[in-house]
Amino acid sequence: MEYIGLLAFILLIAGVATSASAFHIEREQISAAPDSLTTRENVTISELIRFEYLNGSTFPENHFVRCRSDLDEVRWTYEVMVDGDLRLRETNKDPSFSISGFVLSYHEHAGQSMKINLTVEGRVPEKPVGTEITLLKVWQVDPTGAPLPESHYTYLKEGRITKKFMPPTPEPTPTPAPTILSISSMPEGALVFVDDRVEGTTPCTIRDIGAGEHTVSVNLTGHHIWSSSIDVEGSRTTRISAILQQVPKEEGIPVIGGVIETVAGVFSGGDDERAGLEGEEGKGDEGIPVIGGVIEFITGFFSGEDEPAEGDMDERLARLAELEIEDDSD
Repeated sequence: MEYIGLLAFILLIAGVATSASAFHIEREQISAAPDSLTTRENVTISELIRFEYLNGSTFPENHFVRCRSDLDEVRWTYEVMVDGDLRLRETNKDPSFSISGFVLSYHEHAGQSMKINLTVEGRVPEKPVGTEITLLKVWQVDPTGAPLPESHYTYLKEGRITKKFMPPTPEPTPTPAPTILSISSMPEGALVFVDDRVEGTTPCTIRDIGAGEHTVSVNLTGHHIWSSSIDVEGSRTTRISAILQQVPKEEGIPVIGGVIETVAGVFSGGDDERAGLEGEEGKGDEGIPVIGGVIEFITGFFSGEDEPAEGDMDERLARLAELEIEDDSD
């Protein structure tokens, strides 16, 4: 009886062993150093897992392959290949998931080989320095969900967090240079107009003026107006200098002389006016001395000569007063 029980136990063990399918890692690639991980670091792990052909199948139909990772924002991709041919390709975004033995079991012939090309992508979680995390775990479970005990039914890849992520210090954004228009003139003190708007007197600096074309005028009493169209460049200082040409004094004399000549013609010698005055009891020339004095005074004042001295001015005014008195006495 003891022998029968022992034999049954051996057969049971043999049945479990033959129903299982050991696997091993044929190729592995990892994008980060597992023992020196930084929080928020992106990690990609690729594994090529080969399953042995045992007991007429590459994998028991009622078993599962489980996959798990502690990475954040995880994304799984797995491909099932039989004798080098791609049979299935799927993706999953859960931290852990299972691949059914139904898609892993193949019974066509004894020479078949079945492989899983497994890739997991994710980010190192925000955990304290020194924390160990599971980067990738692959293991086989039976129909009840219990893992098979032997090490060749489990693969574990762990990592250790040694650094905290430190965001890079952003480079300061350079402040753009201001757009400036600087206006000077010779001589200084001239009134500055930019686009018909008064901006001050020279030397004049206009800050934050809009880039582009502007009309600049410089005006100083006794000088010709200077005007020009200026192209102002952005984020730069544009400098202009106006040389003002003086207006000659004699340019103003003909106008004044014309006014004096007109006045003289009206009051002191025009034929029409003289005839009209003579017709009135011979008094045609009686007003001429006064008017002549006024004309003399005006002519002396605006003739373009140097301004008369204060004594000369008093003398002229006195002479004008005498003429007026004489005219009243008549």
